[in-house]
Amino acid sequence: MKESLWRIAAYIVSRRPVADYLIRRAQHTPYTHITSRRDGDSLYMARWWLFNPYLKDEMGDQLPARCSWLPSVRVHWIVRPDDDEHEHTHPWLARTIILRNGYMEERREEYRGAKLRLRGFTQAITPDVCHRITEVPTGGAYTLFFTWGNSQGWGFKVDGRVVSWRKYLKVDA
Repeated sequence: MKESLWRIAAYIVSRRPVADYLIRRAQHTPYTHITSRRDGDSLYMARWWLFNPYLKDEMGDQLPARCSWLPSVRVHWIVRPDDDEHEHTHPWLARTIILRNGYMEERREEYRGAKLRLRGFTQAITPDVCHRITEVPTGGAYTLFFTWGNSQGWGFKVDGRVVSWRKYLKVDA
């Protein structure tokens, strides 16, 4: 879809009544929430399915969605900044739309420092993009998150190269 169409879609879905509906609807189908790696208990990101969920295998790796030709769509509630020292990648082609509030995002290869992303903002995320969220307001930020295609694996950019998430997080394979 062309960027201008994504911007129009982002404007529509980020209007309060539409965003509130999407968030409420998604909260009926929870997905794995993510806790802070620093303390292991406090919530980092809550996630809920909205459309075309995929499963994970016993190793925690993504399996294709049942309707692999369609996007998978989730709602994310980001309640705190990334607590990893390094930027991370996403394993698929993706698109994010901010539904509520916003956050500061860092992409060192594209710009210096962090940029403020607010409600209605949308952007593509390819598997080669490295980024991290550096600030989140009180109350968190809600996003609509689309993914396509097969997983290429998560990674973290360390010393100029991407290291697999298992190695970075010291998870036994």
